[in-house]
Amino acid sequence: MSRQNKKMRPSSEERLKRRVKLANQNWRRTILRRGLEFDYDGHADMLYASFGTPQEAFSMDVGPDDCSIQLRIHMETYKIVGFDILPFRRRFLARHKEGAEVFRHLMKVLGNEDWSIKVQPTAAKNHGTVQNFIPKLISEMAGDLVAA
Repeated sequence: MSRQNKKMRPSSEERLKRRVKLANQNWRRTILRRGLEFDYDGHADMLYASFGTPQEAFSMDVGPDDCSIQLRIHMETYKIVGFDILPFRRRFLARHKEGAEVFRHLMKVLGNEDWSIKVQPTAAKNHGTVQNFIPKLISEMAGDLVAA
């Protein structure tokens, strides 16, 4: 049989992406219902975000070249359980207008040092809140990993 007639097997990366996409078909509704937990490391300028209580997960890089955005994926269910952004203030907020607008109040109140905050699910009803921004960010950065 010639090489042209053989079916190409998907790479392990393609299989992983398929599993993540399949597991996250209702991801928008799920993350809005669970609330968010944010931890900011001022020294590293890194934002850690979890949908609900932080869970053990592996990371998948979905950010542009100038900013590291890592989706955190549950190891057994392949559901998105959070994300990390590095550098958060210096690159992400400086270059992402909508993100800067959404996080401006938090950064003003909590400062540039280490902080943690929980955002309750009820806040999602308010237009322009952090929880309304997060699904847009994930769709923008990881559209190939989440169901539309």
